Amino acid sequence: MPHRPLYCRSSVLAAAFGLACASTAGAQAVDTSFSVGVSSAWLVRGIPLSRSGRPAVFGGADVYATSGWSLGGSVGRFEAADGQQADALSLRTGYEHTFDGRWTLMAQLRHLSYPGSDTLKMWCYNEVGTSVADSDRWVLSWSAETRRGVGCNQHFGPVIVSRSLELNGRWPLDGGFHLGAGLGRRMYGGGQGYLYGQAGGGWGSQGGLKLLLDRVWVSPQARLIYGDSARDRWVASVIQAF
Repeated sequence: MPHRPLYCRSSVLAAAFGLACASTAGAQAVDTSFSVGVSSAWLVRGIPLSRSGRPAVFGGADVYATSGWSLGGSVGRFEAADGQQADALSLRTGYEHTFDGRWTLMAQLRHLSYPGSDTLKMWCYNEVGTSVADSDRWVLSWSAETRRGVGCNQHFGPVIVSRSLELNGRWPLDGGFHLGAGLGRRMYGGGQGYLYGQAGGGWGSQGGLKLLLDRVWVSPQARLIYGDSARDRWVASVIQAF
């Protein structure tokens, strides 16, 4: 990953994440996972932040405790629509509880930002989210985003910028293949919002390599908010998990 200053606010968040991981690891048994990958586009709820035809690279790590707590973080690099290179930062913490051997309830706090990019400043969010999953095949999620708080102190507009509701499904097939689909709605104030979704599939090996191809679409209302860049597109990704 190219080295570029992420400024103090992101350094503080990264340090807090590292300390939390260390304290969790010392208290109880944990499991870790790592991943790196490249994708043909960087999207946020169906809206592209990367320049068309320019791939994005990313890497992440997650820590899972036996008590149900988890921590995760990822960084990304891509060329934004203005032609400038942009760094992406995502941090999260969550707690999940499984019952009946099938259903999982989860709550999360997330931070998403693009340090150093003025054009992507409006995409800096702190989020609270909840989800319920049925054996990892169906996941229903809800989240609320604000631009206020650590790393996103943009004190203008409403405290809650938007809310999102998503339903995603995954169907395993033979030979490591799977099909997937999802539908979501992002809601702003005054009844403004748009629908987004994806449908596609992929293949995964036992060694952690994943190949994904999805058709991502957004409703016409998205173009009224974000312009002509909000359009349907194919997105291909290659991910290696460790």
